[in-house]
Amino acid sequence: MQYFGQVSDIIIDNLKVGFNGGPMYDLDGLVRFDKAIATASSVSIRPDVWLFPFLNVYGILGLSKASTDVGFGVWISDSSGTDKQIFSAGSVVDFNATTFGLGMTPTIGIGGGFLALDMNVAWTDVPQLSRPAMSFVFAPRLGKNFKLKKPNQTIAVWAGGFRVHLNSQTEGSINLSEVLNTDEMQTKVDNGIV
Repeated sequence: MQYFGQVSDIIIDNLKVGFNGGPMYDLDGLVRFDKAIATASSVSIRPDVWLFPFLNVYGILGLSKASTDVGFGVWISDSSGTDKQIFSAGSVVDFNATTFGLGMTPTIGIGGGFLALDMNVAWTDVPQLSRPAMSFVFAPRLGKNFKLKKPNQTIAVWAGGFRVHLNSQTEGSINLSEVLNTDEMQTKVDNGIV
């Protein structure tokens, strides 16, 4: 089992908003973010079997929990050209994801050492996205086993690389009522009009 956790800042450099599948409007400068924190944790299992002495195959099953905490404000220029914040809000969105993947590690002996080519593909299903996000991992390793003084004991020393390809072409949507408390919105809109 593996556990991964991460807290990171999100940088939004081009904000566009659309409603109900309509056109997207550029809101850079109008909406400014003062906080954007994402947290994530994941638990995964990787059952595997050696089909042949040179080929290991495995599956990947995982559950993830993530959260985004965003604070933002709406800024408008007044008659003197000075930007003033007229509205501020924040939102916390929590979501769960499931992961399924398949992988294999073919190995071969080379000059008294070994070469292992670990590779896998996995799909992570996040309900807010239109389709699962795909990742591909390739991790070649070159190493050597050394026998220890005790019988049937060895130690392996290896070095390798790691390449990850993530499908970044995902789309999704979240209802505004899931992100913001809309109970007081009409009052704020009415006050803004006045």
